[in-house]
Amino acid sequence: DFAKAYFVLGIAYGERGQYAEEITACKKAIALQPDLAGAYSNMGFAYIHLGQHADALAACKKAIALEPDLFAAYHTIGTAYFKLGRHAEAATAFKKAISIYPEYAEAYFGMGITYQALEQYPVAIAAYRKAVFLKPDCVKAYVNMGVIYVKLGRHTDAIAAYKKVIGLKSDYVEAYYNMGNAYRRLKQYKDAAAAYQKVIAIRPDDFRSYLNMGLAHENIKQYTPAIAAFKKYLTLKPTGSFADMARKKIKELSKTLSEE
Repeated sequence: DFAKAYFVLGIAYGERGQYAEEITACKKAIALQPDLAGAYSNMGFAYIHLGQHADALAACKKAIALEPDLFAAYHTIGTAYFKLGRHAEAATAFKKAISIYPEYAEAYFGMGITYQALEQYPVAIAAYRKAVFLKPDCVKAYVNMGVIYVKLGRHTDAIAAYKKVIGLKSDYVEAYYNMGNAYRRLKQYKDAAAAYQKVIAIRPDDFRSYLNMGLAHENIKQYTPAIAAFKKYLTLKPTGSFADMARKKIKELSKTLSEE
């Protein structure tokens, strides 16, 4: 029938990232079949992508009024509430989605970001762990766990999380950079320098990594590579307080080397 045809067309538009067209197709499906809950749900998800979060809520609330066990609609409601800063309501919606479909990795991830925003970090970590158990390639869950572990001072756990990220996405620059910072906090300076070097291999103009790599080399008395890193930092970022520090470090370390 025509309603189903428009519904399927909407899905095709959504898969291609054409969300305005998806919404139009869903509206046409609903005009022909007003009780088509899936069309309301898909329309809500499209509204999320367009940043129209209030419209997403309205559409998905209609979806669950028609089909109370439509777990995807609850997930979209949770996402909309999260985007609107209504975190308690977001958590309730994600929990409802999970109660209907206990293996819903995306809903556990939604719970994770919600409780992370609420600074309820143990609950957030538990949600992220469940997400990666159900969906082992959920890179963002590992990234966010790493961020939380750093906040909690659990740097070894943060490193383990970032290694998982890199195992899934070997060019994830921020994972290497954050891992380098965690190694520095653990005073594992050689590993920190190696992590920053990975950043630079992927993003040669990452001035942060040159500065931190210089500091890491200095900590283990590798003065020649430290000076080289500080000099490279200055070519990329010649002004500012950190530039002044880099110049001071170059002068001090050069003097130390000349005295050896």
